Amino acid sequence: MPNASGDPHIVIVGGGVAGAEALLALSALARVRLDITLVSRVADFHYRPLDIDEPFGMGSARRYALDDLARGAGAQFVCDSLSRVDTDARRVLLGGGTELAYDALVMATGAASHPAFEYGVTFDRLLDPEEFDEVLADNRAGFARSVAIIVPAGVSWTLPAYELALRTVTWMRQNGEPEITLITPEAEPLGIFGHEAAAEVAQVLEDAGVRLHAGATAQPMSNTTYSMLPSGAWDEADRIVALPQLSGPRIPGMPYDQAGWIPADQHGRVPGFDGLYAAGDGTSFWIKQGGIAAQQADAAAQHIAATLGGSEEQPEPFRPVLRGLLRTRDGARYMRADLGGGEPPAISAEPLWWPPAKIASRWLAAYLAAEDLGAEERALYMRRVAMARRKR
Repeated sequence: MPNASGDPHIVIVGGGVAGAEALLALSALARVRLDITLVSRVADFHYRPLDIDEPFGMGSARRYALDDLARGAGAQFVCDSLSRVDTDARRVLLGGGTELAYDALVMATGAASHPAFEYGVTFDRLLDPEEFDEVLADNRAGFARSVAIIVPAGVSWTLPAYELALRTVTWMRQNGEPEITLITPEAEPLGIFGHEAAAEVAQVLEDAGVRLHAGATAQPMSNTTYSMLPSGAWDEADRIVALPQLSGPRIPGMPYDQAGWIPADQHGRVPGFDGLYAAGDGTSFWIKQGGIAAQQADAAAQHIAATLGGSEEQPEPFRPVLRGLLRTRDGARYMRADLGGGEPPAISAEPLWWPPAKIASRWLAAYLAAEDLGAEERALYMRRVAMARRKR
């Protein structure tokens, strides 16, 4: 249903990686005018992979105004919450009462984050930043020398726990010799990137003084004790810290599975609903990670551009390639794994993608790199990027 201007109306709900990537991709790929509206309940894009630096005094995660991003892409931005979706009428109902008609809707709302355990501390700077800050304060005061960092069962993207362990052991060493233990259900540390990467990561942990328990599921029994399966052994730590669990968004009016995840095919289409797409952590794809979310958004944007945007390019299906950047005291480790099995996994001290950002993406990474430059440099950078894209 065209809007008053007669141009197809695309609504993107979500201001995270998938939403921002979809917006930038559509802006670049469409060959006819699209009326695009980006909706987000928050006003800024939050670069969450750098949250781990914040409690250690290494800077805070960057935030980028979504209004600026939308304006630069020729789109409108609406800061409001999502109430429900009427797929029959093709309308999005927002918390403030606004209704948006759409020809194509991209649901990029992400997942819901919550503590995995009753006991211990959850490392989530959006949920409660003070919890982990208190762990460091207790260490400084001499009350917390040992810390157990737990990857809960079901957490698919585990790399943040490894950086957290490495950051913690380095920071706490200034107050004495700490005991940092990392417990993960993975058979090998970051084993999704292959045996070579797992062996190198294990060595990085050993050199840093982090004790590793791989292939174990931990269950906190109090704020200082936990059990581990399958051994059944109990252990203690002065503080227990865990990554959060994620659950499906369960959006009213949207189809979702028993766990709340939105189904999507290889082009991001929600089966059975014309013009309805989904991308990012809120979908049923098993791994929840920024680079994967961007790839899903690219697939959806390409299909929309070919369907409504006049693009003659054949839309490429989603073929997941996982890219992870682990920062260590000896420098970065870049890891890549083709989840479709097309290429062997790789680990390198040199960048395996460009820009070498924590969130590897086709469009968003270039935009954020340009935003971090000065105004003149940013304008020049974006002109060069645009010229390079036209040549492809």
